[in-house]
Amino acid sequence: MIETSKALFKAWIVVMLVGYFVLFIALALFAMIASIAMQQGGSGRDSRSSSRGGGGLGGLWLTGRLFDSIIRIWFYSELFKSPETRYRQAQNRAQRRPLHKAVFSHVFGDGDPNQGWEETEKKAVVAFLQTHKGVMTMPEFIAITGRTPQDAETAISAYLLEFEGTPEVTENGTLYFSFPKLLARVGTTPDIFGSSAPLKKLKSFSSNTKKADNTFRLVNLANVLFGGYFLANAISVGNMFYVNTARGLALRGGFPFLYSATGYLFEMLGSANPVNLIFWGLGVTPLFFSILFFAVPMLRSIWLSRENEQIKAENLRKVMANRILAQPLSFVPALIEPMVPEAVPANPQTAELVSKELAAWAQAEPIEGSYRFDRVYEVQKEIESVRSRIDIESLKPGKTIFDSHA
Repeated sequence: MIETSKALFKAWIVVMLVGYFVLFIALALFAMIASIAMQQGGSGRDSRSSSRGGGGLGGLWLTGRLFDSIIRIWFYSELFKSPETRYRQAQNRAQRRPLHKAVFSHVFGDGDPNQGWEETEKKAVVAFLQTHKGVMTMPEFIAITGRTPQDAETAISAYLLEFEGTPEVTENGTLYFSFPKLLARVGTTPDIFGSSAPLKKLKSFSSNTKKADNTFRLVNLANVLFGGYFLANAISVGNMFYVNTARGLALRGGFPFLYSATGYLFEMLGSANPVNLIFWGLGVTPLFFSILFFAVPMLRSIWLSRENEQIKAENLRKVMANRILAQPLSFVPALIEPMVPEAVPANPQTAELVSKELAAWAQAEPIEGSYRFDRVYEVQKEIESVRSRIDIESLKPGKTIFDSHA
């Protein structure tokens, strides 16, 4: 039921966007044909009758010849295409996304690329513990998760509860976290997985090409212009579709001509009140939808930009924390050059704020554009001593004894 509703919702968006655009273009073509017919056979409203000598039909004939020429040019251009060109075009059509999915992606995006990140982070933490004798320090936890120091203190408590870990203190008062239960699990983790800190992916506006997104914007812009045009004329012109001339009633000329031709068409189709139909059907409804079609992606783009900056800051914190662990006595924030765009915030001050945040938490000493993380150095030095005294073999599960009478 939910999937059906989503499919109907996507189809409705496409119908509103493309359907109104096609309808507006069709009305414009009708107005052009009516204009040519009037020029050829007289401007009177009754020029379509046989008593006027068929002038209107002559205009329609000339317009038909014009479209016939366009179709012939298209046909011959298709006829003389090379096999390679035809094959390439067929491949492009096969790889093209369905229209309803492309439009929906433009409006609402394609979801969160980091969905299930908690599980990804948990696997990275467990992999580190299983390759570091079940022992972890807070600087290491921050380097893996990219969390702020305040958030990391809360998160590590959840890990202790889930994996039956315990906070421990060395003889010198160094706090660390022990997870011996993880070492007793069957299976091993390669060292490369235990030394990696996965980075979050940036959220994209849509999975469409820029050309496709721009096309949707142009189509919607045309709907805005047409909808605004019909709404304005329905208010200002109303049901005055015709003007009196020496030859009888004629469609209004100039800017309201398309509106007058549309009213004339609706009357021919049997509409008793074409003004209301134009006001609501061609004015209010498409204009309201088109404004939403512009507003939703615009607001989503602003929100997306903020979320991506948060993701970049978190990824950058991982990069910096890992560099601090590698060089705690000579950490220079200005030399940090992340190799991936996911860790490069748009605001240059973000890197400075993150480095100051980590320095304040670890009580680092600033020295001419660099920091000495003496406390981190001492913690990591002591934790290596703790790891060297842990016997992994004693923590592994022993042989299982089965009862022969079972």
